[in-house]
Order: sequence, then structure tokens, then C-alpha cells
Amino acid sequence: MATIVRVGAWTLVGIFAALGLIAAAPAVILPALVAAGVGAVMGWALSRERSARVGLGFGAACGTGVLAIAGLGLLAGPATFVAAPAVVAPLLWTRRRRPRRIAEPPVVEEEERSSLAMLSNAQLAHEWHVSYRALTMARDPGSLELIYGLRRRQLDEIERRAPGGFHRWISSGSWVRGDSAPFLGG
Repeated sequence: MATIVRVGAWTLVGIFAALGLIAAAPAVILPALVAAGVGAVMGWALSRERSARVGLGFGAACGTGVLAIAGLGLLAGPATFVAAPAVVAPLLWTRRRRPRRIAEPPVVEEEERSSLAMLSNAQLAHEWHVSYRALTMARDPGSLELIYGLRRRQLDEIERRAPGGFHRWISSGSWVRGDSAPFLGG
């Protein structure tokens, strides 16, 4: 259903753009080119990979939008202010959400593992609690992945130091945010 709505809305935009180009070409060409240029630069700047393809897509959308508004203005006159959002709204409601690429977690160097090994039991327990607070505050996938990696290393270090205490701590049910110090003996 969403695909049908998107195709229909883009068809309307295309028809309005063609009408705007045909009927008001001299007056609309320069604003459409300026909008296309601004859209291309913005699209390129906003894309994560600085992709020319994304920039050209934004530019085409902006230039087409100016032509479509001109064509809609010829048909609807002052009602364009009401009609334009009615044409764009289905595109916004049915837009495809592309999954964000999660960066590969960095390779853990021995230095990072040894830095946890250098902490006392009390310091390690404190770091576990600090990483939990960071986990509750993180929102973007990259930060979450880094925090997950840190917590995995912390769990490995806690288990290495006190395997029996580690299993009692995990069995207690409070391990996600709970204090590991009593189980570490520190």
C-alpha cells in the first residue's frame, strides 16, 4: 500500500513539475536551477559517505519541487498553500527508513584489556556501574556498540578474576546494573 501511495504522489509531483516547466518555463528555470544546486550541495554534505549520488538525488528533488510548486500554483492558484502539503504529506508518511550502518566495532588491543586488568576490584566494579549509566544515556548505534564492547570486556575481566563470584553475581539477577563489588570481594 505504501508503495502505491508513494508512486501516486511522485506521479503527481512529476505532472505538476512538467506543467510548471511548460507553462512558466522562463520564470521558473532559474529558481529551479538554484534550488537544484542548493539541494545537491546539502545532500552531499548531509550524506555520511559524501556521496555524489545522494547529492544529485537531493538536487533533482529540490529542482523538481520548485517546478512542481509552479505547476500546482497554475492549477490551484492561492489554494497552493493548502494543496502542496496535501501532495507532500503522503511522501513523508510513507518514506522508507533505511537502516543505518553500524560501524564495525574497533579491534580490541591488548592495551585495552590490560587497562582493565590494572584496576582494583573496587575500581572495576565502579567502571561497570559507570558503563551502565553511559548505556542508559546513549542513543546512537555507534555509541551503543562501543559501550556493549566495553561491557563485554568488563564482564570477561570480572569472570577472570572471580569465576565463582561472577556466577553468583549473574545468578543474583542484578548483574546488568547491579554492584559487582561484593561478588569480587572488593
